[in-house]
Amino acid sequence: MAGTIIFGWLQRTCDMKDERKTKAKLVEEISELRKRIRELEALEDEHKRMEEALAESEERYVKAEQTGHFGHWVRNFNEDRAVWSKEACRILGIEPDHPPSYEDFLSLVHPADREALKGATDAATYGTKPVDFVYRIIRPDGTERVIHSVANVRYDRSGQPVGIEGTVHDITERNRLEQELRQERDNLLRIFTAMEDGVYIVNQQYDIQYVNPSLIKDFGSWEGRKCYEYFHDRSEVCPWCKNERVFAGETVRWEWHSSKNDRTYDLIDTPLMSPDGSVHKLEIFRDITERKRAEQALKREKEQVEQYLNVAGVILVIINADESIALINKKGCEILGYGNEEILGKNWFDLMVPLTVRSEVRSVFRKIMAGDVEPVECFENPLLTKDGEERLVAFHNTVIRDAQGRIVGTLSSGEDITERRRGEKALLESRERYMALFEQAAESVVVIDAETGAIVEFNDRAHEALGYTRSEFRELKIPDIDVVESSEEVVKHLESIVDTGSDVFETRHRTKSGEIRDIQVSCKAVTIGGRYYVQSIWRDITDSKRAKQELEASRQQMRALSMRVLSAQEEERTRISREIHDELAQTLTALAFDLAWLGNRLPEGEVALQGKVKTMSEHIGEATKAVQRISAELRPGMLDDLGLVSAAEWYLKEFQNRTGIECDLKMTTEDLALDDNRSTTVFRILQEALTNVARHAEATEVCVRLEKEQGTLFLEVRDNGRGITEEQASSGKSLGLTGMRERARLWRGNVTIEGSEGKGTVVSVRIPMD
Repeated sequence: MAGTIIFGWLQRTCDMKDERKTKAKLVEEISELRKRIRELEALEDEHKRMEEALAESEERYVKAEQTGHFGHWVRNFNEDRAVWSKEACRILGIEPDHPPSYEDFLSLVHPADREALKGATDAATYGTKPVDFVYRIIRPDGTERVIHSVANVRYDRSGQPVGIEGTVHDITERNRLEQELRQERDNLLRIFTAMEDGVYIVNQQYDIQYVNPSLIKDFGSWEGRKCYEYFHDRSEVCPWCKNERVFAGETVRWEWHSSKNDRTYDLIDTPLMSPDGSVHKLEIFRDITERKRAEQALKREKEQVEQYLNVAGVILVIINADESIALINKKGCEILGYGNEEILGKNWFDLMVPLTVRSEVRSVFRKIMAGDVEPVECFENPLLTKDGEERLVAFHNTVIRDAQGRIVGTLSSGEDITERRRGEKALLESRERYMALFEQAAESVVVIDAETGAIVEFNDRAHEALGYTRSEFRELKIPDIDVVESSEEVVKHLESIVDTGSDVFETRHRTKSGEIRDIQVSCKAVTIGGRYYVQSIWRDITDSKRAKQELEASRQQMRALSMRVLSAQEEERTRISREIHDELAQTLTALAFDLAWLGNRLPEGEVALQGKVKTMSEHIGEATKAVQRISAELRPGMLDDLGLVSAAEWYLKEFQNRTGIECDLKMTTEDLALDDNRSTTVFRILQEALTNVARHAEATEVCVRLEKEQGTLFLEVRDNGRGITEEQASSGKSLGLTGMRERARLWRGNVTIEGSEGKGTVVSVRIPMD
């Protein structure tokens, strides 16, 4: 049991973080140990075992003292005797064989601390408080040590003090280190105070411990404030706070811009160990506002220079004396097909110059670097792009010199003239083709001086078409052959063409024999040698114009005929509808009355005859309805009596009842007064559109919109069916769609049909109302 207690005591004494608490407990444990030993000594039957245990315990205790560098002592008041452990003797600097008495011990205490120690001991003896005291001793060899003692008074059963026991701990080194640490801290704070950079210290609870004058000048008083309150005017921890990383042992460097003083700081956060072992954060503020502004200004200047280089429409390249590329602008990268990082530092001649001319170009460059020749002002040579294409570039070169005047490179601006050369070649070829086409053109081609109206160039077709010889035609001006415009009008027209760039118009020309021909002129203004000319193509449209006029007359006749046919068709429909309604419907009505009369006179027992009469009556009723429906569809009376809107409403209801397709009619509140013929046309188009919906659309809903839009009648039929395809809508095979378009065209109207697969079809009709 005693061994367990001692071992437990040894384990507890190993924790040195709180030395005072440990030593106080150590005294208590020693006292408890002595008490237990005396109790065990009283037990004679266990005397031997306890002696062995005590020996073992004492051995462990001695080792514990040696490990912890502290000793213990016991003083008995009755005997005025003091017992010192070996480690205590070592700490006091005396031999263990001659342990000191209490008075001897007091003589070792530094005179300046002796009375204070006696007072603390007396106070503990009379129950005021336990001893916990730091003092100095002077060893017999003259060395001075700093001792920390913790002691407790022992009492007998009656409560009288009988002795005191405690520990002595040599804290000389620790005390020296603490003093050095305090000195270093003081020195550090003095350094911080003198620093131009801002410095502050904060603990793990965000409480500010120190702020140097530099920061106080920028941010004001800091006492009693959290760091996030002081620097950021926040009521809670900043989300960007680095404290967690710093308290974990990491040094963090970052930038922060203060909105409070509009300054930018370079911050270094580092952990700082305090004398009590706690970790704080030390943060150094370096004001880099001006540096940042200078960097930004430099960056802007650099960007501006790069912008100047990049907006240049030519290659700009600097080549060092060692043939490496020092700089190339964006245009150069674009032309050569490389990224900037793929070019810089590479050998210009190996990378860019084709092998066929590489030696020659390199030789010239090296002579320039040696100062043997002056840079060639304009030099053309091919360059290789990243894709292996050769581009012809015209370079303007100048040398770059250092401060000593030595040539260190060249600055070259190069214009890619590949396309220009190709264009010149193509222009030459084009001119040759143009002249060939000019002479071989089937139409008259004439070039006219825009200022005078004189004919300066023409092909054979031009003079032959008007019956002139080449020499005669060359002497003419446009007013000489144009019978529409006067000389002044011709000049104004030519000026207008120069201003607009081109024109297409019709005029009339007089041939040499006096015949008048209709001419279509297509012309374009061109500049040759700084003078404006008009290049024109004359197309004789006399015959085609006559044919067009005849065709238009024929079309007018066809429209009139179509109108007459439709009118006759409607008249015939009206006549047939009236005859069906007046004659057939009346006959069916008479049959119904006669059959009813006959049924009323049948004997009651003739069940079969009565049933037959009933069936016949039902058939006659259905026939009457069919006659009425056919008559209405041939020519609804509402169309004549009440107009288009009422007829459309009636027809949609009939269509919905007949097909089961839900119909919705949306009409304008404006007056839709139309003449009978236009109303009939719109109604027939509506009929045809709904017939197509019923036959082909597979729709469940139809929406019809009928309204007036800017003097035009607008009809729209929209369904939610499968949708007509573009091919079906434009096909001429559908007589229904063709009929709808023809009906609208008679009134200068139009029909558009659009479909979307799975979303339905929209038929739109627009017909002028007058």
